[in-house]
Amino acid sequence: MTSSKRGRGSGSTKSPPFRARGRVRAGTVIGLLLGTLPTMALAQPPPTFPPTSPPTFKDQGPSTSHNGAVQMQWSGPRGDYEVQLRHGEHVRSAYRGPMASAHVSGLMDGEYALRVRARTEDQGWTAWSAPKRVTVAHHPMPLVWTLMSLGFLTFAATAIVVARSSTGATGATGATGATGATGATGAS
Repeated sequence: MTSSKRGRGSGSTKSPPFRARGRVRAGTVIGLLLGTLPTMALAQPPPTFPPTSPPTFKDQGPSTSHNGAVQMQWSGPRGDYEVQLRHGEHVRSAYRGPMASAHVSGLMDGEYALRVRARTEDQGWTAWSAPKRVTVAHHPMPLVWTLMSLGFLTFAATAIVVARSSTGATGATGATGATGATGATGAS
C-alpha cells in the first residue's frame, strides 16, 4: 500500500509524467507563438484593398416627382449601401442596407439631391456618387379637388344606375319574362 501512495503522490511532490510533458509542450508552443507574432506582424505590410469606385445611379438625369416619392436604383460593388438625401441645408440618411435600390417617400415640394456610397472590403466607405437631382412638384390643389369631385360624381351616378336597374328589373320582367326571352332567342 505504501508503494502505491508514493507513485500517485500524497507524499510525493512529483506530478504524473504525462501531465508534465503536456505542460512543457503547450508552454513551448505558446512561447514560440508569442515570441514570433510581434516580429511577423512588423515584418509584413498592412493589407491593402483595391480602390473601389463609387456606385452610379442607373438613371443619371434629373427627374420630377408629382407625388413626393422617388424610386432609385444604382449599380456598384456588392455589399451594404447608404443613400444620403439633401434638401436645402438639411442632410439625412435616407437608406442603409444591402439592396441596390431604395424608395423614398413623403417628400415636400422642392429640389433634392440624392447620392449613394458603398461599404468597402476593409469596412470603410467608397466616395459618394455623383448627385442625382430630383424636383418634387405635387399636383396643384384645384386640380386635385376637381379630379376628386369628378370621381365622386362618377361613383354616385353609377350607384344610382345600379340601384334603379336592380329594383326595376325584377318588377318588370319577372320570371316568365326571362324565360320568354330565352325561348325567343333559342327559336331563331
